[in-house]
Amino acid sequence: MHNKGIPATKPEVRSKEAHTSVIEEVYNWLEKQTNFAIENGIKRENIIIDPGIGFGKTPEEDLFLIENLQELKSLGFSILIGSSKKSFIKKLFGDCDIEKKNQELTQLAINNGADILRIHQIA
Repeated sequence: MHNKGIPATKPEVRSKEAHTSVIEEVYNWLEKQTNFAIENGIKRENIIIDPGIGFGKTPEEDLFLIENLQELKSLGFSILIGSSKKSFIKKLFGDCDIEKKNQELTQLAINNGADILRIHQIA
């Protein structure tokens, strides 16, 4: 799982170019980690990658990653997305039906290549 850093150290505002570069950053990091795992005996079919939604990225970057999962799909591994009950949903969409928005983001992730979803029950 990619983790860009603790939220307190990340910039709150980033340019559109930075959103694009987050894909490159996550891709390169996951590629390095999966290569390391394979070189150390982990079978390729046992590796699942996670772009780390909610871990050290801005809410806009999290959404951009979900919208562009196909870029990560080219690494050749199953993709896990854990976006439910994340604060980025409220930060992006404000006062909304969080359960409905969560369902929409889950469907977006599936449509864009997510293979495995970590879902929380929203009470």
